[in-house]
Amino acid sequence: MRILLAPSAYYPSLGGVEELTSKLAQTYDQSGHQVTVVTNRWPFNQVRSEYIDAIPVCRIPFRLPERNLVSLVRFVTLGWLSLVDIVMLVLSFRPDVVHVICCSSNLAYMSLLSRVLSIPLIVTSQGEIGMDAAGLYESDDYIPRHFSKLLMTAAWVTACSANTRTEVLNYSKTTRCSVIHNGIDISEYALSHANPRLATGRPYVFAMGRHVYQKGFDVLIRAWSQLQLQDYDLVIGGDGTDTKFLRDLIRDCELESSVHLIGRLDRRGVVSHLQHTECFVLPSRHEPFGIVVLEAMAARAPVIATEVGGVPEFVTHGVNGFLVQGDNVNALVLALQELVVNGVSQTQLDAGYATAVAHDWSTIAGEYLEIYSKCAAGEVQG
Repeated sequence: MRILLAPSAYYPSLGGVEELTSKLAQTYDQSGHQVTVVTNRWPFNQVRSEYIDAIPVCRIPFRLPERNLVSLVRFVTLGWLSLVDIVMLVLSFRPDVVHVICCSSNLAYMSLLSRVLSIPLIVTSQGEIGMDAAGLYESDDYIPRHFSKLLMTAAWVTACSANTRTEVLNYSKTTRCSVIHNGIDISEYALSHANPRLATGRPYVFAMGRHVYQKGFDVLIRAWSQLQLQDYDLVIGGDGTDTKFLRDLIRDCELESSVHLIGRLDRRGVVSHLQHTECFVLPSRHEPFGIVVLEAMAARAPVIATEVGGVPEFVTHGVNGFLVQGDNVNALVLALQELVVNGVSQTQLDAGYATAVAHDWSTIAGEYLEIYSKCAAGEVQG
């Protein structure tokens, strides 16, 4: 099968959308399918085309006719060039299906492409409506105004969690929407990596993700300031628009000696930090799915997560992790005190690992492939 993956962003950008696209592309390529990735060329200085992990990647500016003069002029004068580039790519690759992953300007272009060239369109929502850090879906831009109509052109729609599916159904008129959870590469955790211990030499609690309001890292820092865990550090990976705010909060709480923002991590860094943490914490106010929780389970790390979004769909309190109320400092304090001081049973760690194994990419990719096959065979029509 020829599969055209169209994520909202791709490497060198880092995030869940990029990881999902990469793992699907590699899994299908290794299974003998032909895969090409097309994504938005933003910023424009990114390479137009290249191979990443042997997968061809093409970047095209997905300009839209927004309601401001500069964007409108760019769309009128340059938008047709993007359309020509996309059509040329499709005519040369001849995909059986087009798969949009996370809806942004990519959805508008791929929807038009699907209709004009009669190629089945599959759309995957990654929680972009509820996890709207940039406020796109609260604006009057092109995508919010046309989102429902664009989704109606899809042969099938998937969501990364039941919670995200509800958001999609509330925001659009589509009735063809199923849940496919995100996955992990369980083999990444087969090898043990060296302990990335800080200069303090103390054991640490670990958290990571984009530094935005929805991720709730400020709640975690405030909880840490109330704990009596002088022999431990709190390590937070990632970066984002709230990084300066978090640094200021750490300073205001006088936690510079025990709370460390370590920036973005590569895959080896993620795995090694998870393998050696005393526990992993996901303090999100909203979380479409929470893939990093699965990664922590794969590393056999104890898990504390907020019961928001899609997280309770695979974390059961007291069975394979601990769940606490979102945006609640006191609840997080109690959970951290209990877990760090008393630890968890081997039974709970084993249950978490079993949950992670059930979400290996080979399983997730197979679920998508079944949908591709049905759409390509005309069993599902947009």
